[in-house]
Amino acid sequence: MNNITIIGTIQGAATLSILKKETSEKPMINFKLVDKGDPYQRPKEPVIFDVYFSKDSAAHISHYITNNKELAVSGCIQKKKNGEEYVYAEKILFTGKAPKKDTEYV
Repeated sequence: MNNITIIGTIQGAATLSILKKETSEKPMINFKLVDKGDPYQRPKEPVIFDVYFSKDSAAHISHYITNNKELAVSGCIQKKKNGEEYVYAEKILFTGKAPKKDTEYV
């Protein structure tokens, strides 16, 4: 099995969609994650991963996945029918600093 863990920065905002199956619906979010490599090495170009996350918590966390936040994503690499690769995330961890207590989310 191909497992991957990436720590990177979100590029843009997450897109929330609903996967419809015969008897149920499941939320899915999609976003781009930029990995700039090891901080002690100078990579030629950052690597941009297309990430999909389809768990029940996807709808709840979608508004927290915003531009320039740092995330750790653990999952596996899959291929679309057109041959493009993406990361199907099993776990998402917010690695940035916690907001101040007086911060409100609207």
